[in-house]
Amino acid sequence: SDVCSSDLAQSGDANFFTQEKNDFEAVWSAQTPVLLKSGVAPETLDLIKDFALKYFLLSFPAWLAVGCLIAGFLSYYLASSLLRRVTARVDRPLAFRYWVLPDFFIFGFIAACYLKFFTPENGVGDLLGDNLLVFFTGFYTLGGLSIVSFYLHKWGLSLFWRTVIYFLMVQFCLQIIVVLASFGIMDVWMDLRKLKTIPAGEKNP
Repeated sequence: SDVCSSDLAQSGDANFFTQEKNDFEAVWSAQTPVLLKSGVAPETLDLIKDFALKYFLLSFPAWLAVGCLIAGFLSYYLASSLLRRVTARVDRPLAFRYWVLPDFFIFGFIAACYLKFFTPENGVGDLLGDNLLVFFTGFYTLGGLSIVSFYLHKWGLSLFWRTVIYFLMVQFCLQIIVVLASFGIMDVWMDLRKLKTIPAGEKNP
């Protein structure tokens, strides 16, 4: 992380990241005694700290991009819903369960994995790999959620049971993100819903 900090300083982002890192260190120092008293092992604390620093603080640009992606996604449905009440020229938005992510985005995920495995740890390449990994994990998590939505609808589950399932998924957030992202990536090659052969006009029921 020290190498990352020095690289960031040379890139002109020193003030922002230095302040954020100092704030993080202050909060972590205050919480460490509490975590130790709760029974968390010191070596586990070090792993948690490194994970939080790499994949939350230093990956802030990726989280910002994921937030913009989700905001744009929600805006698409909100704008479509409102505009359809005003004019017939606006088509019904594509149902979320029929979303298929473009295949070429898999190269972004592959690039993230390459940077994580084949560049020096805590260097600029590793930092870029962390950000790409966070972004494409979020991207393919949305794809996996679309697949889950498709099958919940296909199996005819009521709104109540779908809500229960989504609620339970939130309770196991980290594990579910891994599973959903895996579904989204697998869909590139396996077409889990067999949607790539369905005409576009049939995807707006």
